[in-house]
Amino acid sequence: MYLRQRNGIWYFRRRVPSDLEGVIPHFNYSLHTRKRQEAVRAYAAALALSEDEIASAREKLRADADKGRIEVAPSRREYQQQKAMQAQRKRARAFCQYGDQPVTIKLLDGSLHLITRGQFHELLILAGDYYLSLWSTLQQKKAAL
Repeated sequence: MYLRQRNGIWYFRRRVPSDLEGVIPHFNYSLHTRKRQEAVRAYAAALALSEDEIASAREKLRADADKGRIEVAPSRREYQQQKAMQAQRKRARAFCQYGDQPVTIKLLDGSLHLITRGQFHELLILAGDYYLSLWSTLQQKKAAL
């Protein structure tokens, strides 16, 4: 059952199927009642509504796939990854806002180099982009298996 009580009001909540993440935002309906018996009766209508929404979204995806055009919003995980990358870039920009003061970095081979904060910022962005592209390549290979 997908019933949940919050602040005395009963809600219908259901997980979006993984193939429709990004197409359907979420299922979280208020049943507008404080009584469990009324909530159980309203549950059937909410479940039917969510099933209809899932069926119509899948039908629309099939129709769009047949026409060769599919536009799907990013999944929750992809959205969170995009937000994390934006936050990382923002932190790197904030770190580099103090001008071109020199920074000493130590490379894996043990050598020390003196670079400016602006150059350090560029290195952070390049490393982040490389890591993200490597991760997405691995995910694609994993999905292909």
